[in-house]
Amino acid sequence: MSRLGQAPFTNQLNHAAQVLAIRTRMKEAREQMTGEAAEEARSVYLGALQTSPDDYRLHENFAEFLEVRGALAEAATQWEAV
Repeated sequence: MSRLGQAPFTNQLNHAAQVLAIRTRMKEAREQMTGEAAEEARSVYLGALQTSPDDYRLHENFAEFLEVRGALAEAATQWEAV
């Protein structure tokens, strides 16, 4: 969203529609992120990390996920792995 607020995006004819579409998708994603869905995602991350413990991109994505969920100590551990 922050990038869409900058040129050249702000000069595009469909800028307002792009921003609205992204805001709508973000809202829908937040609504779907229930506690149960978050726990399922966490399990998927942990399983993937068991299979690929050296995958720095996986650690990075998991760290970002944990940050959003407020698990900052666990996120820090994942950032250290990155």
